[in-house]
Amino acid sequence: MSMRNGPDAGPQVFVPRSPVLRRWQDEWERWAEGSEAAAGLARWSTDPVLAAHTGSVAVLLASAGRDLAVPVAAADRVLAGLVRWAVAGDLAAARVVLERVVPALTAAAWRSCRHRRAAFGEVFAELVGAAWIRIRCYPLERRPAKVAANLVHDAVAPVCGYTPALRRRTVPAGLLPHALTQPERDAVPGLRHRPRLTTATRPAADGDASTTAREGGAPRGALAELFTVLVDGRTAGVPAERLRVLAELGLVGLSPAELAARDGVTPRAVRARRDAAVGALRAALLPAGVSS
Repeated sequence: MSMRNGPDAGPQVFVPRSPVLRRWQDEWERWAEGSEAAAGLARWSTDPVLAAHTGSVAVLLASAGRDLAVPVAAADRVLAGLVRWAVAGDLAAARVVLERVVPALTAAAWRSCRHRRAAFGEVFAELVGAAWIRIRCYPLERRPAKVAANLVHDAVAPVCGYTPALRRRTVPAGLLPHALTQPERDAVPGLRHRPRLTTATRPAADGDASTTAREGGAPRGALAELFTVLVDGRTAGVPAERLRVLAELGLVGLSPAELAARDGVTPRAVRARRDAAVGALRAALLPAGVSS
């Protein structure tokens, strides 16, 4: 799918690139010219929020945000008005709302099928189904703003495991590093022959600094102290995925280059994650006014 964008932005032009999307577009165009859509326009013409946009389904769709020239706040009001009808049981309104978010669902499906090695049609169908359910039960009173973004997020998250951009560079999991399989270890340069983190190499509870916890010779006491700091940070509310990078660098002994190779990011991104984690720990654990 491609869409017109940029300084001359207007209604987004849905240009299907796959048979699945071509069929979707054909069905949408037929529906928009049919009796169900016409009856919906007649109903919505009595709605103070939607009345001015009910000249046609295309106009209504553009006013709900598919026309990028429409101010975001105005588009959000129109979309919220349609969602209100959809939640009340108006299937035609739900169909227009669904079409409004199809470009974003399409982009999410393409990204997901690359990562999951799944067929695009299967992922797209899952996303459409999830979006339809969410549209019909969207909590408009609780989330009245950014409706399109919320709907897309709510549909994508259970299907594709979406995480916010800030967290996307860190594998979301618990505080302790996950145990890599041997193929995963072999895929990371320099990690193939590194000893696994086992009970023998975990930080000692008694903080005995006379023994070493890993091949590099770091004392167990230092690792135990780091582990304690990470647990304290988690208890103080620092997200586990933020702290994970420190666990992998400090407890496992991976280098920024090794983490970057494993996660498909640059070493600079790993260092940025590390610095963000350290900053979060400082803010959570140090008294107010203490900067270091």
